[in-house]
Amino acid sequence: MIITQRDIDDFERKYSEAQAGYIPGSDTALEKFYSFLNQNPQILLASGFQEYVSSHELGLFWSLVAAKELSHLDRPIFRNATGQWLVVSYIDDDPSYNWDAYNLSYLQANFEGNQNNKNEALHYNDALVNLPSFTEFYENAKQYINNPLVDPTILVSPKLWTPNQQDSEKLLLQHSSIQIINEIQTEQTDLSSIHWKKFEEIVAEVLRAQGMEIHLVKESPQGGRDIVGRIFIPELNEALSIAVEVKHREVVDRPLVQTALYQNRQFPALMFVTSQ
Repeated sequence: MIITQRDIDDFERKYSEAQAGYIPGSDTALEKFYSFLNQNPQILLASGFQEYVSSHELGLFWSLVAAKELSHLDRPIFRNATGQWLVVSYIDDDPSYNWDAYNLSYLQANFEGNQNNKNEALHYNDALVNLPSFTEFYENAKQYINNPLVDPTILVSPKLWTPNQQDSEKLLLQHSSIQIINEIQTEQTDLSSIHWKKFEEIVAEVLRAQGMEIHLVKESPQGGRDIVGRIFIPELNEALSIAVEVKHREVVDRPLVQTALYQNRQFPALMFVTSQ
């Protein structure tokens, strides 16, 4: 499930701590709260955002930081339904007030347009986008708790892409796969002799080594995928998520492919990998 009651309770507690510790002119309290959201973005995603990335992964954000047009706080960045990348910029003392976020694409275009006039300031106010209030985020998230109408095979947890989770996934894959990959390359073993679970880990490590963020699906039911991968396309400032189905068999027939396509219809791409 995308959200647990503990997630909601932690979100409420961290928000209250940020409000209590906020000092005008200081980013310390907000920085701690944003850092929490960077590792636990699922509450905000419950309000309809399409994609989440950590701030350090998005070149669009870093180009503005490098130009000293944005301060670098460890903030979560989200893409809304219209394709805008938004970085949370402010939360209000009143939980019923809307949050603000900057439209990064707007800021970038405005910044590039101002390069001919170095004295012209960036139009930050024009780049602001209203987000729901803390109360609305909280209520939207609660709808996912113990809801029998939510299909857990369709909801992919946003925590898969947090820096901590990716570090853990990397260590797991390297520990379990590197030696076997080396043995395959030196022809000391072959794919047919490898257990199907190890084969999934090898595929995941190969994709990860090619620059893809990886999650080995351990949830049950798996929903027709063994691996969920994501890769950034720098030229487009876009993240592409794919489902990967690994089959340790000689033949993958059409009914199996059709079933997997239907089960993974929410993904823009599906990859089949076989060992034969």
